[in-house]
Amino acid sequence: MKKKILYSLIGTIILLTLTNPSLKDFKEHIGYSSKLIVNDNTAIKYSSIYKENNYFLLSLYSCEGVKCFGYNYESQNTISFNEKYFGILGNFFKINSD
Repeated sequence: MKKKILYSLIGTIILLTLTNPSLKDFKEHIGYSSKLIVNDNTAIKYSSIYKENNYFLLSLYSCEGVKCFGYNYESQNTISFNEKYFGILGNFFKINSD
């Protein structure tokens, strides 16, 4: 019985380690491009995207940038953002947003 629990625990740790998403995976998840991204009358320009912490089983990611509404960079139509995500099992979950 103890061996089954031990093997299950080791298997779970190996699974989490192998499916820990990379920075490339995160950029694909948020639709990152070095150019301006335009969706539904909103333009997004990322200023930085990085992996904050790598815990081998899961990772924390951050992205910062500017969202512009109406395809216009006028100050009244522009807001900056700072979003944080955690990645686990090949998926990403937003944990906060400014």
